Amino acid sequence: MSQIDRINKLFNQGLNLFNQKQFDQARQNFTQVIALQPQHFNALHALGVIAGLQHQHELAQSFFEKCLKINSDHIPSIFNYANSLFESAQYANAEKFYQQAFQLKPNDAKICLNYGNCLFKLNKNEQAIDIYAKSIQINPEQYEPFLNIGIIKSNEKKYEEAILNLNKCSNLNPNIKNCRNLLGFCFMKIHDYTKAIQEFEKAIQLDEKYMEAYINLAMAYREAKEYPKAISVYQKALQITEDQKFLEYIYTGLSQIHIEINDQEFNKDYS
Repeated sequence: MSQIDRINKLFNQGLNLFNQKQFDQARQNFTQVIALQPQHFNALHALGVIAGLQHQHELAQSFFEKCLKINSDHIPSIFNYANSLFESAQYANAEKFYQQAFQLKPNDAKICLNYGNCLFKLNKNEQAIDIYAKSIQINPEQYEPFLNIGIIKSNEKKYEEAILNLNKCSNLNPNIKNCRNLLGFCFMKIHDYTKAIQEFEKAIQLDEKYMEAYINLAMAYREAKEYPKAISVYQKALQITEDQKFLEYIYTGLSQIHIEINDQEFNKDYS
């Protein structure tokens, strides 16, 4: 068997192992390919992808850098390099490569989504929304852009716009607990307590230990002056968590309820 035939056999075996998600075995094959042909582009790229999947981001980046030295316009290498930088919290560097991938392939929904996520992490919210809008235009069935636009709008206290986007997210995927919780928070901020309570309860149905939703649900009942229900939620939360941060929220909430009830009774007696 010639060396070229051996390289092709090893690479194809590695590819089959990769497709079967047998990544360690695939890595061995691709490493043997590189030993025989150090500039084998597809093997270098495959090794980078495997390292990324196994959260070995520094190693992944080294392979993608080798790929880009061979072909600086190879979109999968650029995109995967950006993804690895993003996963290792190197957002500013990741942005450069997402931008390059986007310029080379502007109509790829996944590139747009990840580029938008990177801009979001960098607090470049207007740019992120523009890129998310492009991603939605390409593939309107993705829920993530709507979720992140909703987060941005909520942070900007634009609750009606946040609700619009979060509703679209929940329609596409009703099982995103933080979407339900944030929807409830936005409804609470516009004093629609009925809808807020519904969303918090849906979030808790998705995760019975989701403390943020318990705290918010109790707050919604409290703001709606439904004190017995608020107390009941706090008491249930106390049975679930030992986290000091949440315990402080719970005890502070219970204390404030008792103050508000006493104020109500005082005003009733002396009005």
